[in-house]
Order: sequence, then structure tokens, then C-alpha cells
Amino acid sequence: MNKQIPCPVCRVGSEIVYRLPAEEIRPRLAKHYRMEPSADIVDLDYGIASCPSCTLVFADPMAAGSAAFYDWVTAIPGYHPKHRWEWGGIAARLSSWGRDVRLLEVGCGEGALLDRLRAEGHQNLMGIDLSGPSVAAAKAKGLDVVHGAVEQLLAANETYDIVVLSHVLEHVAEPRHLMETLVPMLRPGGEILVCLPYSPLSLEIDQHEITNLPPHHLTRWNLSSLRRLALIVRLELSYLPQKPRAPLPRALTYARRRARGSDLGAIDRAKRFRADFLRALKLLKQRERMDDGQRAGDRILAVFTKPRL
Repeated sequence: MNKQIPCPVCRVGSEIVYRLPAEEIRPRLAKHYRMEPSADIVDLDYGIASCPSCTLVFADPMAAGSAAFYDWVTAIPGYHPKHRWEWGGIAARLSSWGRDVRLLEVGCGEGALLDRLRAEGHQNLMGIDLSGPSVAAAKAKGLDVVHGAVEQLLAANETYDIVVLSHVLEHVAEPRHLMETLVPMLRPGGEILVCLPYSPLSLEIDQHEITNLPPHHLTRWNLSSLRRLALIVRLELSYLPQKPRAPLPRALTYARRRARGSDLGAIDRAKRFRADFLRALKLLKQRERMDDGQRAGDRILAVFTKPRL
């Protein structure tokens, strides 16, 4: 009998569906980022498990990248985006309250989102992050950011109208515990806004994208797993999906990428291009449908709302 690994969301026993050794992770990261990670930065072999109940896909072990790994990857130019699609949705949520709200961003990094919200006129913005250099960079911008873990705010009995997890949940070893920690810090009617990749990504046609796998991402989320998480932490779930790219240009992009560098002759190259394009188009048209019938995009803004008393 295969080893049963408890799902980090619903605790149901799950089985490994494929293996991801360190010897495979390192060259794939090097190819993606065009920079070779050292062996001591990526030294764990992972299994990838799939929960038969909530459908969360997760790493075994649930071991996040080391400080050395994140020092390496965050130093790569362009790793920290200056803009994310989800940030517009977060700004809209703040404005919809009709009053100034108290907001906390957990894992705020260098404060790009907080800086944008401040520039749009929002106040009462606070951030917290485990990275000392990132906190220093945020403070240099004049932002109210503290260095440490979110539990220290819980101990201080701090409460907020909105808590933001912008591409944080997929990185942490205990996503359920993090959400359970945040719930008491949320005022009645408050919201936890969770931005994360919607898996599988549309570009994951041949294999899973290495940046959406451990040690970078420990969990891969969809509507089923998000709904189960909301049920467990007793919050109400709504969401804003990213509009998906049309299947036709996405399939063309994929086929062109596959053809790049091929040493096949012209006729064989054309045959392979056609086969790759048709296969990708079929898979993209079969992508999961959201509640409105639209195909899933590559990002989602999940809104976890605390019921009012």
C-alpha cells in the first residue's frame, strides 16, 4: 500500500502522484531563470501528492525553500513584479467599503502593493514580512512595516478590516494554520484577500511549471481546494478570476516555443508544429470552467469573508 500523506488543508490521506528529485529541480530552475542554483540551495527530493477529497496538490515534504534559496531567487532581476493583475482587484475591494479601512499585508516584501495603495489615497496600511532586507526596503519608502511572524500581531490583539496574502499561501508549509491564525485578527465582516496561481496554469501542457512547484510553491490551488479551506476556517468564499488568454494564441505560443531550436527538417518541423498546436488547443479548451462558465485563467483573487455577528 502506498504511503498516505495527510492533506495540509483537509487532513485526508493522499498519495504521491509523481516524484521531483533535486537533480531535476536545479536544471529546470536554471533554464527558467537563466541562472544556475548551487546544490546547497536546492538539495531536497520532493514527492507531489494529490488530495482525493479537496483536490489540493501539495509537496512531500512540505518544506519551503531555505533562506539561501529565497536569497538566490529574489535577487534575480524581475523576480519581484512592479505590478500584478490582482492588485487592481484589491484596490477596488478597499474602495467598495466606502470608508478608510485598516489593512494588513502578510508577506508584504518590499511594499510594492502597500506603496500603490498609499498612492491611491488609502491610509491605515500595515505590512509584516519575515525578510529583514525586504522590511528595510519597505521602511525606506516610509511604509509602516514590521519584521517578524504574524503570530506576534495576534499576541498583541491587533484586528483588521482586510488582510492581504498576495502570493503567500502557496509558499507556506502550513496554509491552513496560517488562515486559522488570521481569522481571530479579522473584524466581523472583514475579508482575507488571497492572490495565488490557479493550477494547472495554461502553460502547463507538457509538464508542471517549475516555479509552481517546490521548493518555490508547496501547494497548487483550484476552486475545490479553496472552497474546502473556506469551509474549514468558517469563512465565506467569493472570488474574482483572471480573464484567461484565448486558447488559439496560447496554443500558437506553445507550439512556437516547442519548435524553437529544433534540428528537424522543414517538413518534419511543420508536422511537429501542427501536432503540438492541435494538442495544446484541445487541452486549453478543456480547462476547468468557473461558476460563470468562463474558462479558468492563470490567477485568482479569492475573498474569504468573516460573517457578521
